[in-house]
Amino acid sequence: MSNDINNNIGTIKISEDVIAGIANLAATEIDGVIRIIPKGISSIKDIIPNLKNVIKGVAVVNGPEGLSLTMQICVKLGCNMQTVAVNVQNAVADAVQTMTGLAVKQVNVVVAAVAEEKPQKNKLSAGAGA
Repeated sequence: MSNDINNNIGTIKISEDVIAGIANLAATEIDGVIRIIPKGISSIKDIIPNLKNVIKGVAVVNGPEGLSLTMQICVKLGCNMQTVAVNVQNAVADAVQTMTGLAVKQVNVVVAAVAEEKPQKNKLSAGAGA
């Protein structure tokens, strides 16, 4: 399967960078995901032999049956890792298929770290004395 979409007007090419960006955004919107971990994915080349490069922390492999995506995530401390990972798989597959029209064969999620979520700084409270 190719990222090329042919029609009677011409060809549409969806870059792997765009696919990785969609996957990254979909994953980070899941409750319990702190961030995507871009480093260390080179070890995933052992799992996915056709891996060429990693973009935005997401490895994209375009195979004959569809796209295979692999990402490493950092999960919020106290969250159920399996639930978070399954939610990431579903969200990423749905987002990529919906936005590109390309088939997603698999989404591999590696929970590579667990961390406490950093508190958001409230910009209004700083210097808002009355």
